[in-house]
Amino acid sequence: MKKVMHQRLNFLLPLAALFLLSSCGGGGSTASSSAGATSVVAFTGPIAGIGSIVVNGVRFETVGISVKDSDDMYGSSLFKSPLSLGMTVALAGDVDETALTGTSREIRVIGGVRGILSAITSTTITTASGQSVTVDVNTVYAGIRSTLAALQVSDAVEIFGVNQSNGDFLATRVVSSLSISATNKLVIRGTIQSISSNNYVVKTSSSPNDIVTVACDTPCLILPSGATLTAASSSVAGTPVRVVALDTTSLTGGVLTAVKIQSLSPEKLTEFNGFSVTYAKIKGYTTQIASDWYVGGVKVTGLPLASTSVGQFLEVKGVWVGNVLQATKVETENDRTVDSHRYKNEFYGKVSGLLGSTFIVQGVTVNASSAIFSGGTLSTLANDNYV
Repeated sequence: MKKVMHQRLNFLLPLAALFLLSSCGGGGSTASSSAGATSVVAFTGPIAGIGSIVVNGVRFETVGISVKDSDDMYGSSLFKSPLSLGMTVALAGDVDETALTGTSREIRVIGGVRGILSAITSTTITTASGQSVTVDVNTVYAGIRSTLAALQVSDAVEIFGVNQSNGDFLATRVVSSLSISATNKLVIRGTIQSISSNNYVVKTSSSPNDIVTVACDTPCLILPSGATLTAASSSVAGTPVRVVALDTTSLTGGVLTAVKIQSLSPEKLTEFNGFSVTYAKIKGYTTQIASDWYVGGVKVTGLPLASTSVGQFLEVKGVWVGNVLQATKVETENDRTVDSHRYKNEFYGKVSGLLGSTFIVQGVTVNASSAIFSGGTLSTLANDNYV
């Protein structure tokens, strides 16, 4: 029988985007000899590692866990595709913060923008609904186009991401296809600017012209049930929302007829039925309204004001008091470090397609020509090794 070799590889990619491939067992218990006490917590953020999933620096075991579909994240419909790098999720689970490991209890896929591409530049992509999405060097591309340069007008896309402090939607993952297979083919993301009866004015980017009036008449639903949508004002941030419509014909004359409006307020995303959480951890960009600070559209108290500025990407740990997060720990975007090298993303799995210094892990092509190896060398690496 071929001996399985466990190795850790740290390797620098262009623009210093460092990935970590760490020696770690797959599919088993998260217990560790150095582990501390576990807490039931709720996290929101992009997936920064696969082979299980890594969210906000914690590797979560996901085997057998319920994953809610983005179009029914507060319901019961299950997500039928694999969880992938750059998808945004909300999850609850048992976490050992000493070992940075956890076991998920429930996961919600936080859906993004969906539609047909109408324009592409080096920094933005725009759908036919007029939703302009920002892209950067960390955006992951999947589906029929593997790079920004390969995207074409008329491609169907689903775009996962996060809201930035200026109101732009930043893509963390862009999945392209020839057509949209989902039941609801048009989806926008934005924040509520004003409300009049069943009409909601949604701002989708920092451009003053990117405004959509959303009609949510019966049978349109506001989700989760009982959620309150708040309009932006001089003292309150507008509720971040995801607006779901049937297709492109649902948008006429600047009015979008919706089938549902999903609240993306983290206090709702991190609220799960059947169990309570000890604390929540969210990620987002900072904004300031009057004397109040917001992270990802959520009012946060206890921020270290001497070092906080508008537009920072923070990771905040805290407890909910109503819809306000009382921070107990605040960190800047945690580029983690191993052997003095920084990295953002992690992959765990078996090596395949090894050719020279290039191989595949979890469907991602890895160039290890500049890697730091632990437990082996590039010359001893082989297909089916777990890394």
